[in-house]
Amino acid sequence: MELSPANTTIVVSCYKRPTEWADRLVALGFDVRRYTKEDPSSPYNVERNVGAEASAYLKYCMDSYKTLSEYTIFLHDEEFSWHHEGSIIDRICESIGFTCHYKTLNNSHNLPWFYWGNNDASNVRKFYDDHLGEYLGPIERYGEFMGHKRIGAAQMIVHKDAILARPYELYFRIYQRFITMADVPGAAKETGILMEYFWGIIFGDVPPIDWDAIRRDSAMAIICPVPFSYRANYCHQGIDFFIGSSMPQTTTPYKWLIQLSEPLEEGFNFDMFYTRFLEVIQEHNPQETFRFDGLLIIRN
Repeated sequence: MELSPANTTIVVSCYKRPTEWADRLVALGFDVRRYTKEDPSSPYNVERNVGAEASAYLKYCMDSYKTLSEYTIFLHDEEFSWHHEGSIIDRICESIGFTCHYKTLNNSHNLPWFYWGNNDASNVRKFYDDHLGEYLGPIERYGEFMGHKRIGAAQMIVHKDAILARPYELYFRIYQRFITMADVPGAAKETGILMEYFWGIIFGDVPPIDWDAIRRDSAMAIICPVPFSYRANYCHQGIDFFIGSSMPQTTTPYKWLIQLSEPLEEGFNFDMFYTRFLEVIQEHNPQETFRFDGLLIIRN
């Protein structure tokens, strides 16, 4: 079904900013719900100011889980901002008539790049493990989910099926954890920023990688000249490692042989390797040998 004002709810996460601009969306026929913070007089209220826009989005998913509109549009409380082009109202109007499962309304990436070997990623990984891992499985199954094609800042169009694909308990339990963290220094903002990494996973824009299919269709061996600290994470994912500079005695099972040279280029994300690898081989003749970010890649 196509997105229209008649079948779409717009959730605006509000906190101390004027949102009269959203009245123009009401005039267009949208069901606009302003989710406030610490405002008991509001029919849509988040009781503590924590989690930035994420707590408002979670509260809406809880409140409307059984009565969702065909589409929900999640917004910040600014018509104009650095992370989207022009007026957000114009961007919404441009989306009328579209059909989608998930679509970002932003065009600027505000989230820092990371890979799992960096200490900088430890708080992101811990947040996922603490809040989402039990529902979404190990984070490795989503590959490079924050690659260059992913946009942060958490303004998006979501079909109701994407929200309902996750159990009510996911939204409820994360929300409750946020509320209990309200008095933790920095929690009012930091938890919301961390959620920006994961909305695409929660709402199905980033599907899990089928590692069984990889083993069948794209099995690869990686020849690593020195011990590789994350090697164990991949041995069950259709990727076999051979420590040493020489090829294994038999390469028959493998469609791809990858020779890992040291040192890797700074910032190379080997931990989330497979999705990046797929993008690269699609841009090359599959029969050729080529180098890529410290790798010698050979078609067997």
